Amino acid sequence: MRAVKGISKDWGVFEEDDDIAIAPLNDKKVHEVFDDQCECQPYLEIIGCHILYIHNSFDFREIVEELNSEKD
Repeated sequence: MRAVKGISKDWGVFEEDDDIAIAPLNDKKVHEVFDDQCECQPYLEIIGCHILYIHNSFDFREIVEELNSEKD
């Protein structure tokens, strides 16, 4: 697994084989980035022969980000 880049200071994009994962960085618990059984219950999307794993944070940062974006 290699980190491709941080999409923000709070989220990272990871690549393994042909699969991609978006997961929170420095979260309260460790994520099993390329495992659909991660405790955060990630959303999986199959795109062609690739799997995209979109993880949820344990510290609820996506909710805070969504509320902040609604203010703008």
